[in-house]
Amino acid sequence: MNAKFIQSAIQKYLYDRSNIYQVCNFARCGYYEADILALTPAMICTEVEIKISVSDFKADFKKKHKHYRMQNHSENVNWKTPNRFFYACPKGMLNVSHEIPNYAGLLWVNERGVVELVKQAPVLHKNKATDKLIIGMLNQLTQKSIYGGICRMTYLNKQK
Repeated sequence: MNAKFIQSAIQKYLYDRSNIYQVCNFARCGYYEADILALTPAMICTEVEIKISVSDFKADFKKKHKHYRMQNHSENVNWKTPNRFFYACPKGMLNVSHEIPNYAGLLWVNERGVVELVKQAPVLHKNKATDKLIIGMLNQLTQKSIYGGICRMTYLNKQK
């Protein structure tokens, strides 16, 4: 099972739960890279970080600013803090005893693409997504459609 398979399964899962606006591999406007960033029509933001190995999961904690912001969400709410944050992985790879942080949820994906909610992510804050985040998502989606699935910067680098 690879990250792309998990990503596709999670996108369907989120869409069925009203997260109808989604961007994969979002890294715009100073937002750290998110495997999936999704919004509901009410502009509530969910971020999902996909992990395909335990070492990949452990390496995620090198992103100190990201985890500090979510750990201390009550004092650090800004447009870069999602309302909910999940880890997604192959079924059984991680469980709650693998030190899933208290600010994160856990989703498992089986070999058929069925998603199981193992741990619900808590609501980190109730603020709606900002215009800056929404415009960044739109910009990335537009670039991917114009440049054949990649963003403009990647396109320009490939041209060189």
